[in-house]
Amino acid sequence: MLSRFIGLLAIALFWSQPVHGLQQGGPVVPIPILETYAATYRLAPNTKLTVALAGDRLTASLTGSEALAMTALSNTTFRIAEVSIEFEFFKNEKGDVTHVVLRQNGQEQSAVRVPEKIAVKLPSEILKRYVGTYMRRPGFDVLITLEGDRLMAESTGQFKSPLFPESETRFFFKDVDAEIEFAANAKGEVGRLVLHRGSVHETAFLAAEGLPGQLNDKEFWKIVTDFSEPNGTYRFENFVSNEDDYQVVLPELKKTFNPGSIFIGVGPEQNLTYISALKPKMAFVVDIRRQNLLELLLYKAVFELSADRVEFLSRLFSRRAPSGLTTSSTAKALFEAFEQVPSDQQLFDSNLSAAWDLLTKKHGFALSAEDKQGLTKVYTAFFQGGPAMTYQTMDIRFTRSRVGPAPATWSYKALMSTTTDRLGHNWSYMATEESFSTVQDYEKKNLIIPIVGDFAGPKALRAIGQYAKEHGATIGLFYASNVDEYLFDNEVQDKFLSNVATFPLNPSSMMIRVNGGPSAGVIDGTYQVAEGKKWAALLCSMPDLVGAFNAGEIQTRTDVNWLSRRSVD
Repeated sequence: MLSRFIGLLAIALFWSQPVHGLQQGGPVVPIPILETYAATYRLAPNTKLTVALAGDRLTASLTGSEALAMTALSNTTFRIAEVSIEFEFFKNEKGDVTHVVLRQNGQEQSAVRVPEKIAVKLPSEILKRYVGTYMRRPGFDVLITLEGDRLMAESTGQFKSPLFPESETRFFFKDVDAEIEFAANAKGEVGRLVLHRGSVHETAFLAAEGLPGQLNDKEFWKIVTDFSEPNGTYRFENFVSNEDDYQVVLPELKKTFNPGSIFIGVGPEQNLTYISALKPKMAFVVDIRRQNLLELLLYKAVFELSADRVEFLSRLFSRRAPSGLTTSSTAKALFEAFEQVPSDQQLFDSNLSAAWDLLTKKHGFALSAEDKQGLTKVYTAFFQGGPAMTYQTMDIRFTRSRVGPAPATWSYKALMSTTTDRLGHNWSYMATEESFSTVQDYEKKNLIIPIVGDFAGPKALRAIGQYAKEHGATIGLFYASNVDEYLFDNEVQDKFLSNVATFPLNPSSMMIRVNGGPSAGVIDGTYQVAEGKKWAALLCSMPDLVGAFNAGEIQTRTDVNWLSRRSVD
């Protein structure tokens, strides 16, 4: 019955005549009586019926619609002829109107009168603080504008509605049974709003205009130093990734990831692919080893010194650029060509010097002599390994169950040129000149920030979360690899999950977790590594993970695995 009423009323809006200010037909109802009916009535949880006085007659409108004229049948009963619906108003013993009953074809629907809220007057200086775009989830924003002395709210695909202040931070709608409450950080900066609708309370964060579009060198280095923790250790050098399944999550994430949010990653070059594909507002890469920070700074220098992918690979591997390569060459053609060229010591020396000068002289980053040794060690791995370098370059070998030579799928060449998603699309940052240029632009703007940090540590992750909150942003994606495996082994997983629980999140915020390894197969019954792969990239909803942790439901890594899944694409 209710949906039929709403549907008929909505259809009638397109055919109704403009409301006139004089009563037409039927008895003439005194205006003082009509005034008692003018109010808002709750027809459904998110639908209100607004009865208003236009001249000497009543009008009715649904949430977001235009008004339809009502014709009086008596002092208490009215009719909208277009949809053959009658309205009868009822009063209590005190004479106050309590509800209206809608009738059609012998069926009834009651709408309770909504108590009127009293709007207060706020100065424009306060109202201006709330103007902006607030992100509920990707593709669904709330736009707050100031028109004259009135705030207006407009959700994606919805009508614009005025907001009426009941306090300095809380506003109500007159045509919708909902309220909006604005929240500020410790500095008094508005960063989010909460949409209250009955028992539903939905947070929308101020769109990431608050995040900088570029950092100067001092700002970049201050974040690096302020957010970082002391250098730690890891059992492998990890100059290049070994995850052969890392791209399978990207088709789904392209649909759900909020590009106004922050990306957090770990490890080396796989982060660059996620950044080029998803284009976050800003990226942080957190690794327990300072060596990873130095590797990412080396990447930064090589990106900034190179005009295109050909020059980039020439500098990265210290090899002369082969002839015949262009900006339209495929990644496979690029890597195969450079694989045939020997490394060049003279190029290595000159490229290392140029990279060091760019970082320390042009950018002014305070790197130490020990850092220079570390940077040289990283660059030597690329020099010695070339396009075929793997996770085991520099004579690193697996321990525990990870034994034996690295599979061919783990070479830098394979990860960049032949690894794809399940549909065969290559998302790597070296796949096209456009993908390469995307990362290059981030590097030139200082928006890929390497941090030394322990996921279970007291500072790094929390500092990033706080930075996001202060800039009205959310953590949209956290590529955590298989780090939680070691955190559970060392029984510090609660510290890690406590850090994640401090993140400002949106409903689509995801964590990329990786399970598997050389001996992988079915592990604890929660996932299956795909045929021909050694790893499985899994998606885990961060809001669900935090909720389970806060409820005490995360005791083992298997509990986290049960919250994770393969990509749906």
